[in-house]
Amino acid sequence: MIVPTMSPLRADLYPSLGDFFRACGEGHMADWEWNPANTLLALHEDRVVGFVSAWVDGQPYAWIDPLLVHPDHRNQGIGVWLGWTMEAILQKRGVSVIRVLARDDGDLIPQLKRCGMKLKGSYTILEKTYAAS
Repeated sequence: MIVPTMSPLRADLYPSLGDFFRACGEGHMADWEWNPANTLLALHEDRVVGFVSAWVDGQPYAWIDPLLVHPDHRNQGIGVWLGWTMEAILQKRGVSVIRVLARDDGDLIPQLKRCGMKLKGSYTILEKTYAAS
């Protein structure tokens, strides 16, 4: 088990985010622009092992998306630690309702429920793909 350190998003960590997102199966996120004020990283030996970002959807609502932990470091409490820390930051900013868009891939939904989250409705994602022109 590792003991990561918490870090805000810093410019010098951007290069390592691409590898992190690809390892988590979310390589498309490597090119996204993240708000450093709403993004926290879990680091181990200057390597990103966890990531959480949030956006405020008008008071009192905020969304946590994404909350990711590197596959090599899952089931060690890193995601819970990041989630609780982001929750505390958002509460200090006046947010009273936090929503998480989560993929039901086995362990995630039960972990979120243990953190006090409740299922709120159900969503279906629809997608249409176009051939490249």
